[in-house]
Amino acid sequence: MKDKELIVELNSRDKKIKEIESKIEELSKNNKSSELKKQNAELIDIITNSNNVYLYEIFENRYIKDKNYFNDVDIDDKTTSKIENSIVLVNTILAGKNCSSQDRSMGEKVLKLRTNYLKFIELEKEYQNVIKEKSNEQNTANLVSKLDSLQFDLDSKLDKRKQEYLGLLKNYNKFTCELNKDIAKLLKNPKQDNPLVKKAYEDLKKNSAYKNYPYFIKILDKVKNNYIIYVENEDLPCLEKEETKPKEDNKEVQKTIEEKKE
Repeated sequence: MKDKELIVELNSRDKKIKEIESKIEELSKNNKSSELKKQNAELIDIITNSNNVYLYEIFENRYIKDKNYFNDVDIDDKTTSKIENSIVLVNTILAGKNCSSQDRSMGEKVLKLRTNYLKFIELEKEYQNVIKEKSNEQNTANLVSKLDSLQFDLDSKLDKRKQEYLGLLKNYNKFTCELNKDIAKLLKNPKQDNPLVKKAYEDLKKNSAYKNYPYFIKILDKVKNNYIIYVENEDLPCLEKEETKPKEDNKEVQKTIEEKKE
C-alpha cells in the first residue's frame, strides 16, 4: 500500500474511532440521565412519605389552620429563628407529589413573608441608627423608600410596626424644628438651674412627639445638664421649607389688569 493510500486509510479509521467514541459518550450520558431520573423519583417518593407521616401536619397547623398566623408574626428572636428555618419545611412540602394548589399558594406566601421579614430585620437596624443621629434628609428618604417596598398583610403586627417607623421617619425633620423652638423658649429663662425649668426639659422628653427619638432625648439631657454647650442650629438643624405660591398664569394676570381698568 502506498504511503498516500495508507494515510487516507488511517484518517478514515481515525474518523470512525471518533464516531464510535462519540456514540459511547452519548450512551453513557443517557444511562446517567436515566439513573438520575430514577434516583430523583425515589427521592421524591421519600419526601412525599416524610410529608405524609411527619411534616404536613406541622405545615397545616402552623400556616393553614392558624388564620391569624400572618397577622400575629412580629419581630423577636424566637420568631426570627422560626422564620429563617421555615424555608426547610415549606420547600419540602412543595417538593412532595401530593402538594395541592392550596398548599403551593400557602407555601409561596410563607416564603414571601420570610423574604420581607428578614429584610425588615436589617432595615430595623438601619432605622435605629438613623434616629440615634441628627435628622439627615437623604438618609431618611432612602430608608423610607426601602421600608415602603416591604409588603405585609394589612393591619398585621409587622405592617403596624412598619407604619410606625415610616411615620417617625417622615416627621423627623418636622419634630426637629419643633423641638428646636421649644428649647429656644426654655433658654430664654435666665434661671436654667431652677427646678421648674429642669422639669420642663424632662416633660419634653416624655412628649409624644419627641420620646421615640433617642437623639432628641440625648439633646434634651445635654441642654438640661449644661445649656452652654448646646448649639441651636447645629445640634437641632431646622430645615423647614417655605411654601411657595404658584405663579399666576400670564393670561390670568392680564385679565385681572383689564378688569381693574374697567
